Order: sequence, then structure tokens, then C-alpha cells
Amino acid sequence: MVYAVKLDDDGFKLRDGNEQLIWKIKLYEDKLKVANNEEMNSAYEVKLRDGKLKLERNDTEIKSIRVSESTDWYDVEGRYKIQGFGLSLAPGILMINDLKEREKFVIIAELAKRGR
Repeated sequence: MVYAVKLDDDGFKLRDGNEQLIWKIKLYEDKLKVANNEEMNSAYEVKLRDGKLKLERNDTEIKSIRVSESTDWYDVEGRYKIQGFGLSLAPGILMINDLKEREKFVIIAELAKRGR
């Protein structure tokens, strides 16, 4: 086992093969938070505001991409081309450089499964 996803009522945790926490994802109605600790200190926040998917940390915007329901394909930083996410928060995970590629895809898959 490489990764394990442990579900909570308000999110989930990504753990490694030894069951050690890698990332904690907490879901809210209009945003999600991602942190590498249980206390959610210095968490990344992905928010949908003003037609943009914004990545913030410590109340500072790091990056953003423009989104709309009419756009089928999104280009995220010239590194990813994704389709079928609509106004989902999931593509915002791709903007977090601290996550490894595989971790990004596992988290996005779980978010898509939850319709987020």
C-alpha cells in the first residue's frame, strides 16, 4: 500500500503506507483546506470567488485560475489540462506545489467522488 484515504464527516486524510498523516483535507460549503498537520496550521485554502479558483495561504493569494460553467477544459499553470470539473474546487489542488503528483491525483479523485 502506498496511500490510504481515511474518511471523516467533514473531509478526509491522506496517509502513507505506514498510516502516517501526509495531508488533511477539510471540506466547507464554499472552500476546502489542505494541511500537513492535524491542527490545520498554515493550511492552504482553495476558494471559488468572482469566477476564479483561488489558492491562498495565511490570507494571502498565491495563485488563481479563471473558471466558468461553460468552459469544458482548464489549463492549470501550463502543466495540466483537465476536463469535466465545471465549478469544482478540485482543480485548485493542482496549484499546490507542496503536494507530490500522485498525492494531487488521489486527493482530486476523492474530491470528485464526493462531488466537490
